[in-house]
Amino acid sequence: MHALLVAALLALAPLVPSPLATGASGADRLDELIAASRSIETFSARYSLSFELNPGVTVPRPPDGTIRIDQAGTQCVRVERTAGDEVLLMWCNASTMATQMRSSAGERFGRLDVGAFNAQAAQLRQRLQELFPGGSRDESQPGWAGPVAVFGWSFNDQARRANFEVNVATSGAVVSPLGWLDTLRAKDSALVPDGERLRFESDDGHFRGALRALDGVLETLVGESPNGRFTLALQSFTREPADPELFEPPALAPPGARDVSSELRRSVLGLLHLRLRVGAYRAVARCERLDEACAANASGWLTSFHEFVIHSNLAPWFELLDKRRTTLVERLKAYAASGRTKSQVEEQRQRELATLGKGLDEIAKTFDEFVKPLAVSGAPRHAQELHELEKRSFAAAFDRLVRRKVLSEFEAATKLE
Repeated sequence: MHALLVAALLALAPLVPSPLATGASGADRLDELIAASRSIETFSARYSLSFELNPGVTVPRPPDGTIRIDQAGTQCVRVERTAGDEVLLMWCNASTMATQMRSSAGERFGRLDVGAFNAQAAQLRQRLQELFPGGSRDESQPGWAGPVAVFGWSFNDQARRANFEVNVATSGAVVSPLGWLDTLRAKDSALVPDGERLRFESDDGHFRGALRALDGVLETLVGESPNGRFTLALQSFTREPADPELFEPPALAPPGARDVSSELRRSVLGLLHLRLRVGAYRAVARCERLDEACAANASGWLTSFHEFVIHSNLAPWFELLDKRRTTLVERLKAYAASGRTKSQVEEQRQRELATLGKGLDEIAKTFDEFVKPLAVSGAPRHAQELHELEKRSFAAAFDRLVRRKVLSEFEAATKLE
C-alpha cells in the first residue's frame, strides 16, 4: 500500500508571513512562497499521519503516527516521528547529522559528519552556475543556507503504492526551508487558489493537498492507492522557539544500540547526489544546442561530479584497502612457503587478481542508480544526450580512480620477488 519511509535528518529555517500578490500564476505564487519562506527564523510544526484501507483490502494497516519538526534558525533542526511503538528522532546542524530509533525490536543509532559533503556540493553547484549561467527559476533563486526537512511523496506504478517520506536535504541542496515547497517545485505542481488555501495535485492525481496561502505552510497531504490512502494533517504551527536542549544531537550511541551510520551515510549521499544531477540536467537544458562547447562544459562538470560521487561513497571502502592488500600478500606468502613452485604461486596470484577485478566490477554496478536515465520535469532538452555523456564520464572516472588504481597497487604489492 503506502509506506512511510523516513530516512535521515535536516536543518530548516524561518518564515515571516507575507501575502501573495493577487492574480499571480501558480508558478509565480510558488516562487513568492519560496522567497518569503527564507525569512523564517524559528518554527515548530506538528502533523498527524493516519491510514485508511479500502473495503475488502486485507493487507495490514500501517500504524497511525505523528511528525514533529522543530527548527532553530538556519543552524539546526530536530525531527521526531512516531508510528505505533516506534519513535524516530533525527537531528542535523551545519556539521553533524544523527538519527536514533527506539521500538520494541530494539534501538538503532547513527551519526555522520556532513560538513565536508556540503562544502563539496556547494562548489559543484557554483561551478554549474558559472558554466551555464541564467535560465530556469530553480537556479536563478539562491539556495537555502542550511539543511532542511523535506516532505517527499511519489507513486510507485509497479507496486501501485503511494509513498510518503521525511528525508534530509543538506545545506544548499534546496531553495526553501519548507521542504514541501521544493517537492512541489520539482513536480511542477500547479497551485489553485481556494479562499485562504492553495490547493494542488501531483503524480497523476494520486496525491492532493493544500497550503496556507499566507505563508506556504503545508496543511494537508493525501496519498491514494488501490489499497487505501494516507492523510498528513497539520495540527499546530508556531514560530515560538523550542527548548535549545532539543537540538543537541547525541554524541554517543545508547548502550546496546545497533550502529546504522553506514545506512545514514548512503541515504544522505543518495539525496545529495540526486539533487546535483537534477540541477545539471536543468542547467544543460539552457543550451539551445548541445554543441561542442556546451558538451565540453557538461563533460567537465560531470567528471568533477562523478569524482565526488565515487570518493564520497567509497571512502570507507578505500580506508580498508591497505588491510586487504596486506592480507592478500600474507596469503600468497603462506601459499609459496607451503612448497608450491613459482609458476603455481604466479597462477594463484593471477587468480587472486582476477577475483579482485570481478569484485571491482560488482562495485561499479552499485553505482547504476547514479547513471540511470533521469527524467527531469521542465528540462527535457538534451536529456538523452546528457545521459550518454554521464555514462561515459562515470565509466572513465571509475576506471581511473578505482579499477586501474586498485589493480595496479595490488599487482605491484603481490609480486613476491
